[in-house]
Amino acid sequence: MTDDFALLHPCWEFCRGEWRQIPNPLATPHDPDDWIDVLLRDDWRNFDTVLSAAGYAQESHAGLESTFVIHEPRVLTPLTRRWKYMVELCVTGDAIQMIFVVDLPSLLLLVPQLAAVGMPTQLEFLTETIDGFARKTFRVFHGHSLDSFCEECDPSAWKARQERRREIEQKKRQASQCDEAERRFRDEKQLME
Repeated sequence: MTDDFALLHPCWEFCRGEWRQIPNPLATPHDPDDWIDVLLRDDWRNFDTVLSAAGYAQESHAGLESTFVIHEPRVLTPLTRRWKYMVELCVTGDAIQMIFVVDLPSLLLLVPQLAAVGMPTQLEFLTETIDGFARKTFRVFHGHSLDSFCEECDPSAWKARQERRREIEQKKRQASQCDEAERRFRDEKQLME
């Protein structure tokens, strides 16, 4: 199970711009599948316990609406001596990739790369949120959607619409008058026959 899970969820080391795939440092020597069971059960309370035992703070600093989460060292352990930071990266929303960062300069190199990963998704979400808010606000103030207009929104378009409506009504009346005249003509023709 460890090998399959490691293939699907590899751990990485990041050191001054260099990437290296590593075995998961959170796997305990006496039971390497402990951490896998925690992740598969989605039991994040236990995951926090695993992090805490490894020396990382449970409190974290989220970036870009939790696309990535940075865990700082809480106490010195063999793990926190080797990797000062542990970063959880969630690219797709399904799987979390763990990145172990050697030191602060490496973290400062990594964060902009992580921000670039989450930025398009965050911008799309932000744009949709703002658009939805703008549409709702517009409807409250104008009583109609953005797809139509009123006299206050676009006076010239409103005037043109009113003129078109008058023309259509006039054509309907003319057509109705023509129909009425034609019906009278037919009636008179039938009377003469």
